[in-house]
Amino acid sequence: MPTQRRANGGNEHPFRQSGHSQAQPHQMNTPKRSSRTAGAYRGSGRSQQPHRTSVKAGKSSSSRPASTGPRRGFGPVVLAAIAVVVIIVVVLVVRGCSGTSNQQKTAAPADNPGDIVMTLGGDEDTYVLKGEDYIGGGCHAVEPEDGDITSSIVTEGEVDTSKPGDYTVTYTASSSQGYVAKKQRTVHVVESMDEQETGIPVLMYHYIYTASDVPEMTDDNRGNYLLDTDLEEQLQYLTENDFYYPSYEEVRAFIEGKHTLPKNSIVLTFDDGESGFLKYGIPMLEKYKVPATSFIICSDEDAEDDIITYASEYVSFQSHSYDMHQDGLSWGYRGIMGHMGEDEIYNDLVKAQKVLGTSDAFAYPYGYYTDQGKAAAERAGISCSFIIFNDWARIGDNPQALPRVRVSGDTSIEGFKWACTNTIQDRGVPAA
Repeated sequence: MPTQRRANGGNEHPFRQSGHSQAQPHQMNTPKRSSRTAGAYRGSGRSQQPHRTSVKAGKSSSSRPASTGPRRGFGPVVLAAIAVVVIIVVVLVVRGCSGTSNQQKTAAPADNPGDIVMTLGGDEDTYVLKGEDYIGGGCHAVEPEDGDITSSIVTEGEVDTSKPGDYTVTYTASSSQGYVAKKQRTVHVVESMDEQETGIPVLMYHYIYTASDVPEMTDDNRGNYLLDTDLEEQLQYLTENDFYYPSYEEVRAFIEGKHTLPKNSIVLTFDDGESGFLKYGIPMLEKYKVPATSFIICSDEDAEDDIITYASEYVSFQSHSYDMHQDGLSWGYRGIMGHMGEDEIYNDLVKAQKVLGTSDAFAYPYGYYTDQGKAAAERAGISCSFIIFNDWARIGDNPQALPRVRVSGDTSIEGFKWACTNTIQDRGVPAA
């Protein structure tokens, strides 16, 4: 695999491109993903204490004058009726208790994840150089009825980066129905490793389609569409060459020069949350077990449903703004952010975060950004924000304005391989 870097300058290369425009998963066979080392897994259990209730019985007494008249009792018919009523009440009580018990068992199954979907931030096999800080990418969880249940997650496991070895971090999520799901990350603390240098490629995709479902395209947006078989060829290359997928927290620390990443680190992003990506792209990512980000326009009417319906352990839904993905050309700007103040932009970002339940990354609409936008993103707690300059994100860049490498419909597999291992060097030339 080529790993050489090209010196800065205007050298020709096979991947310089320009052009950017707007625009239920199915089951597939899953090949085993290659890994650098094997990790041991351990789970954690939870026990429930019985709830005890004590009731004190009271005793009362009264005195009555002795009866001096003849006693009158109930007749046989009345006594029989009373007996029948007592039997019916007892049967109903017993059935009610049994039904309640069965409902409780159904509502709180033991070790049953139900429909909970948990998504790790970054690679499930995380690598840390001895002596550096372990930067956990966290975990996100959703459930169809509850929605976002990330706040329920309990994280267990310790990582000692002073001692090389494999460590396990376990995330446990629970729903209101009593379902419990677990996700594990293996953290490899190593003495040394081949290191990523200069920067990291953050791939920018848009729309995915399949041969049996070809969308209408125009000359302006044709480059945004990628055939699913081409995507598969690219994912196969990444998998066979054991690429590493860092979390956004790791990317930021790397860009700031505070953290080391393994060689062949990469990030995949897909803009706009388009239906073709949801239907054809996500199953392909799941087939090859490649983590990726889907940048969602959160004001879209289907946005809240899509992040639940298409929830995947390999796709993190992040912000493409709430309602800033609007053309601003009539005012002399590509996007409306140029006419917004920091507070307005911040409020939009926070509104999007409430829809998504995530705040790790943000893609500027149309790639247009301002100083107010960068300040608002930092204020909103976003680790990395992305523009559309066609280049790697390099060490020393502003984490709130990181370039991406565009992957278009006419990107050859050779051009793709080259872009994943060489800086594009079109710094300052926008991809759209």
